[in-house]
Amino acid sequence: MRIELVEVAVTYPSARIGPVSLEFNPGELHCLLGPNGAGKTSILRAVLGLTNGTGSMLLDGKRTRLGAKVLRRSAEWAPDSTEFLPDALTCWELVRFHAWCGASGSLHGQSAMEYATELMDRLSLQPERSQLVGSYSFGMKRKLQLICCLMRRPALVIVDEPRNGLDPVTADEMARILHEHRREGAVIVGATHDLDFAARESTHVVVLVRGQVREAGTKAQVFTGGDSRERYREMVGQ
Repeated sequence: MRIELVEVAVTYPSARIGPVSLEFNPGELHCLLGPNGAGKTSILRAVLGLTNGTGSMLLDGKRTRLGAKVLRRSAEWAPDSTEFLPDALTCWELVRFHAWCGASGSLHGQSAMEYATELMDRLSLQPERSQLVGSYSFGMKRKLQLICCLMRRPALVIVDEPRNGLDPVTADEMARILHEHRREGAVIVGATHDLDFAARESTHVVVLVRGQVREAGTKAQVFTGGDSRERYREMVGQ
């Protein structure tokens, strides 16, 4: 699925984010970078219809509104916070709910359960699958959240801080899983402060500063010169 954002903007009482126009193509991993409050998550929430925004999108060349059902049936989002995970369910119960009740992605029912089981094994969550979510540490909840996001193989994956809460081994495995989804044609978009992740895993980088796109392009184009940290400091003026 090819996605083009057209003049997307979000207005708050004290700030305006955008307008932002960006293009995401199948097989790409885009990292949205920028200081706190730059608007990274706001733009992505507007695309999904979780925040009121203005502008529109083109999905495979067809214009549609922000948050349209056709997009939501192809997309999954893993926010940075795990506070909305239900503490009273076990991990396995929540995964079953997502497998049988979700509408997004190409896998459903038993096939989604089988892939979720594979992800649990790879992210070392299988031994704790019968425990209540409320007993989980933040890192364990984060693994579960990412599994629920990916288990139906959505065409669009939006992740806020992809490595947050994950130990180094699990973070590397998550990067491999995202790479596999991208190789199979998914669009991956991550809002992050993690320059190392952006420099190593992304295909494209977008730098937002005070609600405006400062730089956007391939990783090589944005991080010219090879020193991603120094280049980032130049772009954001820090």
